[in-house]
Amino acid sequence: MWSDAHEHSVPWNQMADLYMDVPNNTIGIEVGKTNPNASIYDLVKIIMKELAIVVVE
Repeated sequence: MWSDAHEHSVPWNQMADLYMDVPNNTIGIEVGKTNPNASIYDLVKIIMKELAIVVVE
Protein backbone atom coordinates (compact mmCIF):
# COMPACT_ATOMS: atom_id res chain seq x y z
CA MET A 1 0.00 0.00 0.00
CA TRP A 2 1.37 3.40 -0.97
CA SER A 3 -0.48 5.60 1.48
CA ASP A 4 2.91 7.03 2.42
CA ALA A 5 4.33 7.49 -1.09
CA HIS A 6 4.69 11.24 -0.69
CA GLU A 7 6.97 10.68 2.33
CA HIS A 8 9.61 9.09 0.12
CA SER A 9 10.50 12.43 -1.50
CA VAL A 10 10.76 14.56 1.63
CA PRO A 11 13.46 17.25 1.58
CA TRP A 12 16.15 16.89 4.23
CA ASN A 13 14.80 19.89 6.19
CA GLN A 14 11.45 18.13 6.71
CA MET A 15 12.81 14.86 8.04
CA ALA A 16 11.26 15.45 11.49
CA ASP A 17 7.84 15.41 9.83
CA LEU A 18 8.76 12.18 8.08
CA TYR A 19 9.69 10.50 11.34
CA MET A 20 6.28 11.45 12.73
CA ASP A 21 4.21 10.69 9.61
CA VAL A 22 5.44 7.17 8.89
CA PRO A 23 4.53 5.69 12.31
CA ASN A 24 1.20 7.52 12.21
CA ASN A 25 0.50 6.08 8.75
CA THR A 26 1.37 2.61 10.00
CA ILE A 27 -1.09 2.93 12.88
CA GLY A 28 -3.82 4.26 10.60
CA ILE A 29 -3.35 1.47 8.05
CA GLU A 30 -3.42 -1.22 10.73
CA VAL A 31 -6.53 0.24 12.38
CA GLY A 32 -8.27 0.37 9.00
CA LYS A 33 -7.37 -3.23 8.21
CA THR A 34 -8.51 -4.57 11.59
CA ASN A 35 -11.74 -2.53 11.65
CA PRO A 36 -13.07 -2.67 8.08
CA ASN A 37 -16.69 -2.06 9.09
CA ALA A 38 -16.08 0.75 11.58
CA SER A 39 -17.61 4.15 10.99
CA ILE A 40 -15.38 7.18 10.49
CA TYR A 41 -16.29 8.28 14.01
CA ASP A 42 -15.25 4.90 15.46
CA LEU A 43 -12.02 4.90 13.45
CA VAL A 44 -11.14 8.34 14.79
CA LYS A 45 -11.71 7.16 18.37
CA ILE A 46 -9.62 4.01 17.82
CA ILE A 47 -6.76 5.93 16.20
CA MET A 48 -6.77 8.59 18.91
CA LYS A 49 -6.60 5.84 21.52
CA GLU A 50 -3.70 4.20 19.67
CA LEU A 51 -1.89 7.54 19.61
CA ALA A 52 -2.65 7.97 23.34
CA ILE A 53 -4.79 11.04 22.78
CA VAL A 54 -7.47 11.54 25.41
CA VAL A 55 -10.98 11.36 23.96
CA VAL A 56 -13.73 13.14 25.88
CA GLU A 57 -17.19 11.90 24.97
